[in-house]
Amino acid sequence: MSSCAKSRIHAAERRRRKETGRRHGLGARAGHLLGEHAVGVADLATATLWGTLAEHFPAIGELLDARAPNVAGLVRRLMAEPALANLARVSREQFGARYCGGDIEKSMKRAINHPVSDD
Repeated sequence: MSSCAKSRIHAAERRRRKETGRRHGLGARAGHLLGEHAVGVADLATATLWGTLAEHFPAIGELLDARAPNVAGLVRRLMAEPALANLARVSREQFGARYCGGDIEKSMKRAINHPVSDD
């Protein structure tokens, strides 16, 4: 598959995901991914995944802010909640600055700090 075709597919997927949140009332300051009145599993999974990645890889956090500001806002709101803030604190105490360790983490850092094109 050409890099142009891959780019079109990725762009369409990003638009679909953004539209799902917007359609359900997600905004940078309020709302949830699937329109629930309370935090749901999708919100928790999104917050812990992107919150952890953004904490360990600031470039990913910047990309999330730029490309998905409503999701970034959801992540910040939920990660500030006492239970998730405590989870993050305990994780930092137990694991330090490591994300996953070993060769996988080294590879991720290389890819994030020096992105390689898809061609």
